[in-house]
Amino acid sequence: VGITAVGIFVLVLSSRHMLNTLEESWEKGKQAVEEQKKSFHRLVVAMYPKFASEQLLAQESHIVMEVSEATVLFSDICNFTALTNTITASAMLEWLGYVFGSMDCVARHYKIYKVKTIGDAYFAISGPDCLIEDPDLNAQGGPTLRMLRFASDCVQIFSGLYEHPDAGSCVKAMAERSAIIARDTRGKKSSLHSSVVSGGTTRSAMTKGSSFQCAMRYGISVGPVTIGVLPGERPMFDAWGKTVNLAARMESSGEGMMIQCSESAYKAVAGDPYSPFSFEAPRTVYAKGFGNVPAYFLKRSSVNVPRDLQMELGLEVAIGGYAFAAFRDRAGAVAGFGTGGQVIPPANSRPPPRESTADLVVSVSVPPPQSARSLTVEDC
Repeated sequence: VGITAVGIFVLVLSSRHMLNTLEESWEKGKQAVEEQKKSFHRLVVAMYPKFASEQLLAQESHIVMEVSEATVLFSDICNFTALTNTITASAMLEWLGYVFGSMDCVARHYKIYKVKTIGDAYFAISGPDCLIEDPDLNAQGGPTLRMLRFASDCVQIFSGLYEHPDAGSCVKAMAERSAIIARDTRGKKSSLHSSVVSGGTTRSAMTKGSSFQCAMRYGISVGPVTIGVLPGERPMFDAWGKTVNLAARMESSGEGMMIQCSESAYKAVAGDPYSPFSFEAPRTVYAKGFGNVPAYFLKRSSVNVPRDLQMELGLEVAIGGYAFAAFRDRAGAVAGFGTGGQVIPPANSRPPPRESTADLVVSVSVPPPQSARSLTVEDC
């Protein structure tokens, strides 16, 4: 009897231990499943706009929406193929990561939704409230004005007007190589990073070796778009329609360091009294699928990159508070800008500086670190 009682007791203890072990395993498995669900949820929310992520999480497969009006932007790096032949794959990834990461930061600031990147192209959209839900969405202006501010800031950031101390010497070396390729292919055309300031000194000579340059074309159009998620093994959010196509044509027919707008984008901001932007005279360009259409180059802006955005990106103005040229005028005039968003009149309407430009350049130019001077593109 005693042996039987002991056996039963041991059996009970063993059974209880097994049950406890199974219960612990079940709890751990349940927690792991919950963590996976949360991770999946976070991933879906990060990859898709809210209206699309909610429908995807609800296991809906047909996700599409017609938007009556949106502002679409395409940007593309000039002479990207030539650049890829001069640097390693690892260096290219680092450089593109920095360029597109900086653009993402500017897009967040102006509440612009990045649809995707396509190779060296950046595709973004603003306007539909379903993409970015924010009660202060239009506090910085309407969707077209915000998109122009986004493009304007990107042009300035990558034009050599700012130093990028945190970019890394390898990234800076590739940016310099990109600027050289773009300059050589354009010949004698003036551009942002070679605009002449007072005294005839070029911007590239004043900031050579210490600034970050990336020549890009920008195209913007306004109109109806269709947005949705393409089903398949890798569901992808995208936008379609003639507005998207026209924005792409504006980019491809544009010029480096310039923002070219369609007539619809021009009309969306031209009559806005609060808009700081002005445009060059319209020109006619051929757009595949549209024929000959009017196009407008953005001429100048009275707004610099906001100070808080400069701090977030770790930017430093290349020549202190001295006025810099932000957008060239085809008639030869250069729009002047100063720090703090104040418009500085053109040089011909200002009194001559007290000191020569050469003395000014010497006093404010920042020499690059030794590692940046000794680095070559082949080292990247």
